[in-house]
This record gives sequence, C-alpha cells and structure tokens, in this order.
Amino acid sequence: MNRELVDKKSVLLVGGDSACATLIGHTLQEMGLADDFRAARDARSALAHLRQHGVHNSWVILLDLEMADGTAFSFLEAAKADVALRLIPVVVLAGGESVAT
Repeated sequence: MNRELVDKKSVLLVGGDSACATLIGHTLQEMGLADDFRAARDARSALAHLRQHGVHNSWVILLDLEMADGTAFSFLEAAKADVALRLIPVVVLAGGESVAT
C-alpha cells in the first residue's frame, strides 16, 4: 500500500477495553493511517467527545458491537440521527465465538 496516497484520519474507538484500545491505536499509527486516535468507553462519552471537538470529514469511528454496557446500537442510532454526525463512517467491530461442530 502506498501510504502517501492514504488520507490520514482521526479515529475514535467506541467501546473496548484499554488493552484493545492501546493495540488498535498503536497499530493504526504505526501503519500511518491515523494522525489522531481517541478511545471512549461508552456511547455517551463518545457522543460528547464528537460534539465537543467538532465534526470534520476526517473522522472514522470504530464501534465495538459487544460493548460491556450494551450501548453500541444506541450510539449508532444517535450518531446517525444527528445531522452533524451522520456522515462520519462507522466501522462495526464484532468478535465471534468459536463453535466446535
């Protein structure tokens, strides 16, 4: 991948534990894909962060579907209902359980 051609983004991880956030943040920054990486533990703080820091077209949101407090869908509904936030791309992260058959 030609890293010079990739627009760098501000990435917000919503949910996930601190170890996961650290790993994702370091990986994105090492690859040169994120200028700014932030993590929010829950939907309310994520929405507050986005609204407080202003929305610009470089945001990408990584959303942990299996958030401990179960607010992933409420975050997605609120973000997509907000005129200022609805155009921000959201990537939904979901871990799967292995099932032996």
